Amino acid sequence: MKNGLITSGYNFEHERGQSATGVDAYIKTFGVSENEAIEEPKKMIENAWIYINEGCLKLGEVSMDLLAPILNLSRMIPVVYWYDDGFTFPGKTPKEYINLLFVGYVPM
Repeated sequence: MKNGLITSGYNFEHERGQSATGVDAYIKTFGVSENEAIEEPKKMIENAWIYINEGCLKLGEVSMDLLAPILNLSRMIPVVYWYDDGFTFPGKTPKEYINLLFVGYVPM
């Protein structure tokens, strides 16, 4: 979903015309403007982060050892898609950030 919200990634995919983006699907499904189709999923992403953080703070039945890789993957998505589509253009993705998320730890 994050990829479909990045302006450069969305425009690139839209110009290629090979497949519909999440933004296109949202516009077609709900009959909203392009701006609304971008803003509503942003709210959904924000709510998902709140849910993820609450889940990590209130450890219960699931160990943090199991949650950590899932959390790290969630952290990586903005790094890959924040300014450009790092999946489509992998040379633009800061490899050291991805390495820190999966291999090393950042001291707090």
